[in-house]
Amino acid sequence: MQEETGLDLVGPPQLLGVDWRQPAGTDPYTQYYFTGPRLDAARVQPQLSVEHDQWQMTSAKEWPDLVGQAQAVTFSRLLNALQHGTCFYLRNNQTVPAR
Repeated sequence: MQEETGLDLVGPPQLLGVDWRQPAGTDPYTQYYFTGPRLDAARVQPQLSVEHDQWQMTSAKEWPDLVGQAQAVTFSRLLNALQHGTCFYLRNNQTVPAR
């Protein structure tokens, strides 16, 4: 977080989502999504690099055009989990029912 935004995490992060994936022809991997600090555009001083060459604050309605539909759906799930204090579980980007 510090490297990319100039902000430090305070306290333990909350788990928002887990996505277990195995794209065709690759080894399986898991993505974990956690909370971070609330960002204020006036406070964020992004550290741009080859990997992160631009940044902007956007609304959820703008996400599909910027990152594609599949990633926008994941971001929407994260926003929902954050708003409701829950965690979601996916397998290959498909919801896994709670047991």
